[in-house]
Amino acid sequence: TVTLFAANNYVQPGDTITLTWANVSPTAGDPVIKCSSKATGGIIGVALNGTATAAESVSVATKGVFDLSVKATGGAMYVGDYVFAAVGGLGTCTATLDDTNSGLIFGVLLEAISSGETDTVNVMLLQPSHL
Repeated sequence: TVTLFAANNYVQPGDTITLTWANVSPTAGDPVIKCSSKATGGIIGVALNGTATAAESVSVATKGVFDLSVKATGGAMYVGDYVFAAVGGLGTCTATLDDTNSGLIFGVLLEAISSGETDTVNVMLLQPSHL
């Protein structure tokens, strides 16, 4: 049987990575983005630690399902709808999640939200795959 570990350049699974933000780091449980613009792609995730300190290294989950605050701004949201996060630049870490298609796709909604409501719901993370 061949495994990933047979490759001499294998580093890690990538389910959790360490990121650093220049201005302020996130705190545990925050949805986060690491990118400079929508056009350049990015990394999305949920902070697993952090104390809102400048230049702090934070462990970030890049896969999984998390309870996150999401706002349905343009009407009701349903299971399977994309959840988006605004792109604030490299110095910004925490993300506001909603249904506004102006940022990166952050994940997929696993619970419905009524129009105009902000609810804490299950979101399955999706890494940006195209722009």
